[in-house]
Amino acid sequence: MAETEIKKTAKTETKAPPSVKPGAEAKEDVKTETQALEEILLVTAPAKGLRRAGRFWPGGVTEVSANELTPEQVAQLRAEPRLTVVKSRE
Repeated sequence: MAETEIKKTAKTETKAPPSVKPGAEAKEDVKTETQALEEILLVTAPAKGLRRAGRFWPGGVTEVSANELTPEQVAQLRAEPRLTVVKSRE
């Protein structure tokens, strides 16, 4: 009889409420954290454009995810006096 009660308790504890899909809350938390961590850089180049950090930056403002660049590339962009690099969040 004691074994039966333990099994019922285990089933009850692991069962999710019908309105909530299992794992749904965890996925939302991960998505929110990922969005919060994603940083957008706005890189402004001179009218003729410029090659730096292994890429061509056309004249004007270019949005780029910081995840697309290595820390070394970001440092190269920031060190280039003809480029302006600012952080933006979307």
